[in-house]
Amino acid sequence: NNHNFLIDGFPRNMENQKVFMEKKDPKTEIEFVFSFDCCRKELVSRMMKRSRGDDNKDSIEKRLATFDDETKPVLNHYQTQGKLVAIDSNRIEEETAKLVEEAFQRKIQQK
Repeated sequence: NNHNFLIDGFPRNMENQKVFMEKKDPKTEIEFVFSFDCCRKELVSRMMKRSRGDDNKDSIEKRLATFDDETKPVLNHYQTQGKLVAIDSNRIEEETAKLVEEAFQRKIQQK
């Protein structure tokens, strides 16, 4: 009877969050939300290395501006509820993954 699940990349804005909260089962509780914090320069550098065809400096800056305008308010919402877990993702993948695993373990032990 394990009813835990992980949602990746959602909600992206406060409207998504509002609809999700209205539609979810009332017994479903959002226990925590991860935020992967990385400096803008590193984000742009990583995104430019991807093989996505529409990645260029302008399109990346536009996506980051959309994140700032639309997604950060969602993160702030969960932060005010004490549910935001910030992960320093300026590190290499393995170190970031370890931080995520440690944060999961802390949250599970708090239950």
